[in-house]
Amino acid sequence: MKLRILSLGLLLCGLLAACQQRPDYVIEEDQMTELLTDVHMAEGLIELQQRHIHDDAEYGQSVIAAVLEKHHISKAQYDTSLVWYSQHLNDLIRIYNHVNENLAERRELWDNLAAQSVGFGQNMSGADVDLWNLPRYLILDEQRLTHRLVLRLSTDTTFWAGDSLKWSLHVPEQPQGQGVVASMSLVGHDLNTTTGWRVLQGATTPLLQKDTLVTLTCVADSIERLEQVVVTLHQFPVDDGARKRMPVVIDSLQLRRVHK
Repeated sequence: MKLRILSLGLLLCGLLAACQQRPDYVIEEDQMTELLTDVHMAEGLIELQQRHIHDDAEYGQSVIAAVLEKHHISKAQYDTSLVWYSQHLNDLIRIYNHVNENLAERRELWDNLAAQSVGFGQNMSGADVDLWNLPRYLILDEQRLTHRLVLRLSTDTTFWAGDSLKWSLHVPEQPQGQGVVASMSLVGHDLNTTTGWRVLQGATTPLLQKDTLVTLTCVADSIERLEQVVVTLHQFPVDDGARKRMPVVIDSLQLRRVHK
């Protein structure tokens, strides 16, 4: 009788362990943590965009779809995994503890997202300053006609001849069939000519498709006064097909001015 009870207990333990084991079709914990971190960040971006443009649910869905594509996860797999984890609360709590840690590490960037922008760039004195006064994240989206963004910073007396301008940004891995090009140019008066404004220096990336952290650098070395810094982000299709471009998030934006 005791042997029977022991066997039954072992059987129940085995069944319980089998029930707790994560099926192969469920996203594993580490990847789910990174995915949920990006999903919550994307939701914050959607909320920020909605302050400036009339938006709808379709736009939010397209941004979340871009996040899923970045992680090579289908919507069905994401939804199925969420259902499974919601039925295994210990696993879900453990994941969200890590998600919260990830978001806490990015709290400074979230604060920048929440702040209302008063214009591109804030002119400041100092040998090495970050002039970027917009959110650290921008969404490129063909449907909202924001797939080509041109931002202009008018300079003041805190800019000197010989200044270096360094524009840094992170471009995540792009959905198949599309890429991003970033460029920066300095506009001003050349001491060697009597003409008006013109582009004095410029820098452009190749078509970026892989996960990339890039810095463009221009030096204002031949001008009396730098008048404008112009930065551009442009989302391109790789082929001529009719495939609609997915929204993408460009992050870690920074524009440093360094005195010579």
